[in-house]
Amino acid sequence: MDMANFVAVRLGITGESVYERMHRTLRGNFSDFERTAIPLDKFLSAIAKDKKNTDAELRLIMPDKNAEIKTCLRPNDPRFRNACAQYLASGRSP
Repeated sequence: MDMANFVAVRLGITGESVYERMHRTLRGNFSDFERTAIPLDKFLSAIAKDKKNTDAELRLIMPDKNAEIKTCLRPNDPRFRNACAQYLASGRSP
């Protein structure tokens, strides 16, 4: 959930305030997620194997501009992969 919110901000789908608010909530309820190492290549490989996704397009659940959770189709492109890499490299603290 935290990564989806972070990536949604980087892709211009939602605002930074949505991420910050939800990050604090998620961190308060389950802080161990920040210490869990997730290799980018393995993550991207796993998400591409989901039956709803293709090599070119991903079906993702992300917050929109109004912080409403929506299913959206996104290209599986460098912009998406870079946003994921930023999140995983960030240490995930605000």
